[in-house]
Parts: sequence; structure tokens; C-alpha cells
Amino acid sequence: MKEQNIIKYMEKEIRKSLSPLDIAATEREVKKNGKLIDLIITTKKGVRILLGLKSSGEPSYIYKAISQLKLCQPDKNEYLMVAAPSISEKSKEICKSSGVGYIDLRGNVFVKYGDVLIEKVQSAELPKIFLPAKKRVKDLFSGDSLRVLTKILNKPSRSFTQEEITNQLNLSKAYVNRILKTLEDGIKEDGDILLVKGPDDKDLTGSRLGVQIIGEFEWIDTPPNKKIKMVKIRKTKKYLITNPQKLLDIFAKKYNFNESTIVSFYSFEKDAQKLMEKISQASHKNKLDYAFTLHAGTSLSAPLVRFEDVYFYINKDDLQKWESLLDLKKTEFGGNVFVVIPKYEWILKDKIKINKKKVVNNIILYLDLINYPKRGKEQAEFLREKKIGY
Repeated sequence: MKEQNIIKYMEKEIRKSLSPLDIAATEREVKKNGKLIDLIITTKKGVRILLGLKSSGEPSYIYKAISQLKLCQPDKNEYLMVAAPSISEKSKEICKSSGVGYIDLRGNVFVKYGDVLIEKVQSAELPKIFLPAKKRVKDLFSGDSLRVLTKILNKPSRSFTQEEITNQLNLSKAYVNRILKTLEDGIKEDGDILLVKGPDDKDLTGSRLGVQIIGEFEWIDTPPNKKIKMVKIRKTKKYLITNPQKLLDIFAKKYNFNESTIVSFYSFEKDAQKLMEKISQASHKNKLDYAFTLHAGTSLSAPLVRFEDVYFYINKDDLQKWESLLDLKKTEFGGNVFVVIPKYEWILKDKIKINKKKVVNNIILYLDLINYPKRGKEQAEFLREKKIGY
């Protein structure tokens, strides 16, 4: 909410909390020395309180409010104050050390000038309009959100922390937090992905989806010289997926392998296994990244069906190199080699290695297969049973 829209909510609190000052008048948005003051409060004794209003009571906002007020060059009979919906403890200290008063909608007040001292510490509830909006992910099944889901679904029985996901996937802490908060809210399937608020909301099967906080642990940081004078304790949430089966089922409906770019080629090498070996050797000699998928991928991890077509992911800038190294011929029909340029580059980063060959991880492999027309669903379910395990 913009600062100018908060003034009307603050005036009532000001008249109540600052009533001992005998307020004579208040004026909104007054200019002084070319600077705009959000609110000027005049007491019956002639003291003018210049009040700067901020939408947040965090230190960065309060520092800015104080700086702006001091630019107005207050007179001797003028006192500076800041106001915000909720003033943090650090901001209170900043105001006091700067000789500036403060007031918020929780009932916290500090005023000190001349023989006047008003100080109140309260924790009243904020009106709903001032509560911070929940930051959530609009679509869990795309972009980096999809990557996080893939990561945790590969090991669904293992608890994890926000820091682990952030560090392992090299994503921003804030974005991972939004993903986990979305999962913590829960999701349900009803056409689109819907966010579920509150512990009693259920998905269509009646079982809660998302993550469950299973406990907290303490991380203790000690000085390197081992002479412990101070121990800093940081509590970290640990998460666990509560219904990976249902989450993967929804995932499979949302994911579309054909959103990647697929280029069809013909190779004179008809033996799929020999062709895969050539791809592996070419990658090693020329330092080119790749990862097998579809039946070529499952032939290394959970073989079930025979296949002739070889699909593998590559980096988009390496297409011509692969075409030359493998002596491939582009074709619209009758191809037996299919080079896939992934919609998301991270698919190549999160691959695994089996028998010295690179394969997409099991979750991506399952998702690629599940809607593939040539016995893909059959192979996907076999992979899920043998390797994914739920």
C-alpha cells in the first residue's frame, strides 16, 4: 500500500496514542523548505510534530524517512517522528539514537522532547489491510519451480531444507522460499493449479498435498579458534513431501515433452546400442554435453521394451557439431535419431550417469515417457515401479 493512502488510517491512532500532547490540529501533505511533509501535528502549546510516513517499519525505510525529515531543516519548536503500520525493534533503536519519535498501528509509541516523554510498547493486531501479502508461485509446474519439484520428487522420503535446495540448484533464496511456501499451503487439482489456504483444505482425493514441517534442528556456529565466547543458534525448517504419488500424477498431466524442440535425423547406424555408444564417445572426445531420454534412457536404468529410435538432449548451440560428428542427415520422415533441445536448460544440469552414459534424471525420464505413443506409458510405469518407487 502506498504511503499517501495510509495517512487516514494513522490519524485515528495518532489522536489516541498522542492525546497527552493536546493536539490542536493536523495537516496532511504540507511543504516546508521545498520538501513535502506527510503530516504535521500542532499541539496546543505550539509544538509542531513533523511526521514522515512509510509503508514498512523495517530499518531501510525508517532510515529514509528520517533523512527526508531532516532535509526539511526543522525549527527549534519542531519535533520529528516517523510512522508505519508496524515498527521493527531495530527501527525503534534507530529512531531513539537519532532523536526521532515513532508511532505505529500496533500501539507502539515513543515521543521525547523538552519535558515530554511518552513511551508505549504494545502488540495489537494489525488491520487485515496492512498484513503483508503472501508471496506464492503462480505455476509450480514450469521454469525453476518445476526444477525444484523434480529435485525433491527424486528423493521423496528424504527431508530437506530451504538452504539445501538453494545451494544445490543455485537458485535465489527468496524464490525457493516462495516455492516451499506454496507447497506448504498445499495444492489441489481442479483444471488449473489452485493454492489451498489453511490446514483443513483438501485436494480432490481427500489427502493433503504439499509439504509437512517435520521438525526443527539447531545449527551452532562457533569461532574458528574454539574459544567459545558466544554461540549463535539458527533454527531451520525441515520439509518432507507428504504425498509424492499424487504430486507426480499431477505433474505428469501438466508436463509436455513436445514443448522442447525436437530435430529429426537419419543415421546409417541402425543399431540403437551402437549409436548410443557413438554419442557417448563423441561427447567425451569433444566435451559436448548430452543426456539420453525416452527408451534410450530407460534401456540403461529400467529396460523393458525394444526400441530403434534414439532420443537425446543437447545444448542448443551444439546442434551442428552433433550433426557433423555423428554424420546425421536431417529428415522429416523415417528418422532414427532425435536431437532434443530442452525448453529448460537445467534438464541437462540435473542428469545422472549410468554405465558411463548420461541420462536425464528419473522424474524427467518418466515425464518424457508417460505420453510418448510408442509404448511410452508402459515403459514409464515400469520405470516408476522399479526406480522411482511410488
